[in-house]
Amino acid sequence: MELKNNIIWLKAVERKHPPLFMDFLLYGQAKEHFLKATGFNFAFKNVKKVELGLYFDKNETGALREIMKEKLLQEGPDFFKNYADKCYKQSELLLEVCKRISTLDKIKVLNNTEISNLFKEYTEEIFKMSSFLLSIIVAQGVLEEEIKSGLDKILASKEKTAFLDNYKRILTIPARETFEIEDMREIIKIGAEVQKDTRTVKLFKDSSERIEANLPQVAPKLYSIIQNYVEKFGWLKPMYYRGELATPKDVIRRVKTALKKDCNQELMKTEKAKREAEEKYHQALIELDISGDLLSIIEIIREFLYLRTYRLEVFFIANHYIKNLMIELACRLAISYDDILFLTHKEILSCLEKGISPDLNLIKERKEGFAVIMINGEITWYSGENLQKLLEVERVYHKPRDEIKGVIASPGKVQGRVKIVLTNDDIPKVQEGDILVSTMTTPSLMEAVEKAAAIVTNEGGMLCHAAIVSRELGIPCIIGTEIATEIFQDNDFVEVDADKEGKAKLLQRSV
Repeated sequence: MELKNNIIWLKAVERKHPPLFMDFLLYGQAKEHFLKATGFNFAFKNVKKVELGLYFDKNETGALREIMKEKLLQEGPDFFKNYADKCYKQSELLLEVCKRISTLDKIKVLNNTEISNLFKEYTEEIFKMSSFLLSIIVAQGVLEEEIKSGLDKILASKEKTAFLDNYKRILTIPARETFEIEDMREIIKIGAEVQKDTRTVKLFKDSSERIEANLPQVAPKLYSIIQNYVEKFGWLKPMYYRGELATPKDVIRRVKTALKKDCNQELMKTEKAKREAEEKYHQALIELDISGDLLSIIEIIREFLYLRTYRLEVFFIANHYIKNLMIELACRLAISYDDILFLTHKEILSCLEKGISPDLNLIKERKEGFAVIMINGEITWYSGENLQKLLEVERVYHKPRDEIKGVIASPGKVQGRVKIVLTNDDIPKVQEGDILVSTMTTPSLMEAVEKAAAIVTNEGGMLCHAAIVSRELGIPCIIGTEIATEIFQDNDFVEVDADKEGKAKLLQRSV
């Protein structure tokens, strides 16, 4: 897709990002922040966010890819290991700052200058963290290319080229459990605790509200376990500053879904699957005689599989810690917490410095829809009439079709009703056996994912969230269709075939 200034745009992800997050992401691509965070004298100067799509300049992405390839030649696989370490270090710095701010119990007595300085301290770390959002994806792409190239040679010599995708799935399993896998397992463990006692099994047949009200008396230990879960994983529910922390009631709803199966058996199944996956991994290494740099790169990409989700989860943890500051900022600007998410960091600081409220009409316009485009480092925001004019030029329309294709991330074949899930607000419409269709799944959507019979996404690679959790759940998953959310609609009856071809076919259109 070629647009102004002859830039060829590559779609990175599709998300419903609020303006404040986009503002942080754009400034994080500037050379000063990129250099501080990654050590690279590099910058993304061309970025755009239009509707759900986040796009980067193909030439700039390619340039970063070439830099990383050159580093790989010069330094070997250790370059990527060190790069991952830099991302972890910046994650720690960001969380350290946010934790400290979260412990301030007298934030309301600080003057505007002191509040402004706290916000600036936060933005400095969030800018540097943002430098890793795309660069980690580029790094992962380089690693995947190296693995594919290495496996191609080995499999060609063994006349097994047809098994490339199968070996890639076997060899790219996480080196350790991601937060979402640990989260899923904890829910099943709580379910197993419920199933130990006939009283709690009976109680969990009631409504979530009545369970929450009666659980402290009926099973105080179990209620304590649920509260501990909320403290540990509650931050997984909000996304991009929006949404509330998970509550005991949210946990109870997910446990009720888990109780439809024998939770002890499910735990044994997941442990068995985990052991078998590791066994297949080591068998593949022996069978293909993988060693040297290729083995190192495979081990590093297993770490990147964890890091890719972790680096974004750090944002969400930081959002949780920083919320008290954001609420105070909103209060001083005489707007709501939700309103402040539709401003840029410079707009927030300017209003705070001048002691004025922001333009409420601008906030209202952005809530109805916005776009932002950065060309050669210059950022332009669009809303209202300007946005409509922009969309007339940039909106892409797809012809109706009955079938789409993608990459098989987890095998299987099922039929079911489509439910389009883009944000947390869409979670309640997903019922047992539905086909979850999304731009990409995230940890905050797990309540819906756990009910789905299959997952179909627009984007993603073999190391994406949907691929990881679908394998863990043992449900079919097709990723990288690009247009699933635009072709299908709620309640379409479809067949997901992830056995051979990786396709989703419309059987009956909803009426």
